[in-house]
Amino acid sequence: DTAWMTMTSWDKCADASLDFERVKHLKCVVALDLASKVDVAAKVRLFHCEETGLYYVKSNFYLPERAIAASGNSQYEGWQREGWLTVTPGDVTDFDQIELDLEADMSQFEIEEVAFDPWQATQLASHMIDKGAPMVELRQTVQNMSEPMKQLEALVLQGKLVHDGNPVLAWMISNVVCHRDVKDNIYPRKERNENKIDGAVALIMALSRSIYSNPDTVVFGSDYELVSV
Repeated sequence: DTAWMTMTSWDKCADASLDFERVKHLKCVVALDLASKVDVAAKVRLFHCEETGLYYVKSNFYLPERAIAASGNSQYEGWQREGWLTVTPGDVTDFDQIELDLEADMSQFEIEEVAFDPWQATQLASHMIDKGAPMVELRQTVQNMSEPMKQLEALVLQGKLVHDGNPVLAWMISNVVCHRDVKDNIYPRKERNENKIDGAVALIMALSRSIYSNPDTVVFGSDYELVSV
């Protein structure tokens, strides 16, 4: 496995002035990576401007308060104080809070799809479908992740992806390593469990649906399932 992203290029894509006023008129894809209720949960919004070809990233991260004490990661408390990390009370992440935040997104932005992996997210997805959210199941397979991962790296190197400098997302991007197989496929991995990559995975998922959102075209094969539009 080798490091994936050139972090100097990622840092050059940062724009601290990026706010929702600047992108709220653009079409948006949201992606969720809710790997575990006792670990970091990620929600990434990806806005696309068709005129310029630029993509804009705004992300949220959630962690239960017990996980902060148990993790030994001193950065978590600082990110919480600075507003980059939402800490929910108790031992497990409050998925109700994530649902409320998704509802707020639906009322503010032109959301085309909300992509989710069925692992740990089926109940939340069912609730959001009942509330009218355009939930799309996207399994985190090599077939589904390889091409969008390559596209994301290319966008960063070309300066066509703009993010707000979120340090949690930057840390997760820097944690991603990848292995290239004989078919030239790549997949996001981490070297150690404490090296979280949930935000990077959610961003790759969001880009995959932003690029390949035509339901009449089967891009990802049999693992792709359109749950609700």
